[in-house]
Amino acid sequence: MKIQTHADSLETQHNHRFKSGWTKILLSCIVLALVALNVSKASAISTSAQMCAGIYAIIQNGIRVGEIYVPERNPKATQYVEHWVLYNSYVYPSPDQSHLKTEIRVEKQIGYESEADFFARVSWVPGYRYVRVDCTEFDKLPTR
Repeated sequence: MKIQTHADSLETQHNHRFKSGWTKILLSCIVLALVALNVSKASAISTSAQMCAGIYAIIQNGIRVGEIYVPERNPKATQYVEHWVLYNSYVYPSPDQSHLKTEIRVEKQIGYESEADFFARVSWVPGYRYVRVDCTEFDKLPTR
């Protein structure tokens, strides 16, 4: 008959915790790998940073300072264009402009039928600036 000493009891508990700890670590790694796989699938190009087609107002500190026209396109497109008209009151955000709050809001009051219609009717006076944004999206960084 074997008499279990206190030391034997502690060793048995330690071995059980050790095996249980490794099991928890292994399961945690498997869960993290599955989450990472799902996130990488969800972040593929099909879910992009594009603005939806339409008209947007650029607002700074509550004042309209420009507008953006985004033409219709395939939602899975990785190359697209946006047309920005910046009024002469537009201020480029910078550290010196920490008080400046810039927002882009969906514009519901103005509608353009096409790019040609946008260019024909968008507000334009001396001092305004036109910015053509040619975008190409990638699903990875150039260095990785």
